[in-house]
Amino acid sequence: MVKMPFARYEMKKTNAWLKLKPDYMDALVENCNLLVVGAKYGTGRRSNKLAQFFCAVRDDTIPETEEPSLISHLMITTSIVESSQWGMQCALRFPRFVRSFALVDTQRGLDSSNISKKTAIFEALKIFIASGNEEYSKQELEKLAIENGAECVQNADASDIVIAGSTNFHVLSLISSRKYNILSFQYFLDCVNEKDLLDIEPRYTIYITDVARQEVMEYIDDWGDSYTKLVSEERLAEVLLYIDCQTMCLCVLCKKVLKKMTLDNRKEEYYRKLVSEHAERYFDDHIPGMLFFKVIAYFDQDTKMSLTRLGNPLTADWIKKKKSWDRLELLSIRFKSEGGLIREIPTGDVTHVVFNKQDLCRLEELTKTFRRERLPRFVTSEWIEACLENDTLVDEAAFEPKIPAALLQKGMSV
Repeated sequence: MVKMPFARYEMKKTNAWLKLKPDYMDALVENCNLLVVGAKYGTGRRSNKLAQFFCAVRDDTIPETEEPSLISHLMITTSIVESSQWGMQCALRFPRFVRSFALVDTQRGLDSSNISKKTAIFEALKIFIASGNEEYSKQELEKLAIENGAECVQNADASDIVIAGSTNFHVLSLISSRKYNILSFQYFLDCVNEKDLLDIEPRYTIYITDVARQEVMEYIDDWGDSYTKLVSEERLAEVLLYIDCQTMCLCVLCKKVLKKMTLDNRKEEYYRKLVSEHAERYFDDHIPGMLFFKVIAYFDQDTKMSLTRLGNPLTADWIKKKKSWDRLELLSIRFKSEGGLIREIPTGDVTHVVFNKQDLCRLEELTKTFRRERLPRFVTSEWIEACLENDTLVDEAAFEPKIPAALLQKGMSV
C-alpha cells in the first residue's frame, strides 16, 4: 500500500490510500503464454461465474513448426472482463497464481490426431468417459468412441452422455450432483457391437435424472422389457433376473386372469380395440409379434371334418389330404399367435377366407355365402406363409384360389 504519511484510514475509496500491484508495473512481472484448458465456478457472490481457470504452459524449447507440447499445468483465480485487445474480445482480470498440479486420469484426454473414424454410430454426440476398468482403460474407451464418430470431452457439463467403467470417487461425485445421466461401459460396447445407437435400458444405467427416466419408461416396462422390439431368449432371461419371486407370482396370476377374460368375446373385442388405438398412435406399420392383428379370418375346415368321419382307409390320396389339412391347422395356430382373429362360422366382419389349396370344393358355396358389397379376400394358406416369411401383409392377388381346369370341365363353377 502507498499512502500519505498523515492520512487517516477511511472505509471508502480515497486517493490517500493507494494499492500498488505488480501488474501495474512491467518491470515487476513476467509474461506467460498460457492455454486455458478448463474452468470451475466460484462460490459466494461469484457462484454463477467462472472464477478458477486451469491453464497449461507450453514448452518454448520446441520450434513453432513442430507439434506443441505442454509441460505443466497450473490454477489461477481471476474473472473474465471485456477487452478489445484480443480476438475473443475478453481477457482475464488480474489473474493470480494458486498452485501447479499434474492432471489425473479423469482430466487427461486422448491424443486423437492419429485416430481415424470407422463408423458414425455416435455421430454428433459428445461423450465424457469418466473412468475405465480392469478390462478397458479410459484411453481405450475414448479411442473406441472417436473411431465410432463421437467427440470426447473431459467435462461432464459439456457432454451428452457420461460413460463409467468403474464407480470410483470421481463417478460418485457426479452421481451425488444428480445432474448427469451416467451409463455403464457395457452400453457403450453393445452399441459398437450392434453397430447402432441402442435405447437406454435400466441394465445400462448407473444413474439417470428423473426427466431421462420418464423418457426411458415410455418404451420399456419396469423390468427393462421393450414394448416395441422383439427380444431373444438370452435377453428375456436377463429381464427375468430383475423380477423377484413375489412379482413373478403376481405376473402369472395376472396372465391367468387375462386368459380367462379373453373367453368372453365382449372383453376380447374391448382389448383388441384398445390395442388397435395404441397401434395407430405409436406404430407406423404393425406391432412386432402381431402381424395379423387387423385380420379377421375364416378357415375353411368343414371338409376336414368330413374327411375325419370317413375313417382311415390308409390310401395315398387320403394321407395326402390329411397332411394338407394338418398343415392348414398349424398355420391357423401361427395366425392366431400373431394376433389374428379366427371366426368359427362365416360372419359379416370376416376380412379373409383361407382355403386349403388341395381342396377347393367349397369355394363356390362360400362365394355365395358372403353376399355383400365388399367381399372378403379369398386366399390359400400359402398367403399366411408368405406374410410370415416377409414379416408384412403381402398382396393377396397372387394367392387367390384357382379352380383346376380338370374340375371346371366337370361342371364346377365359381
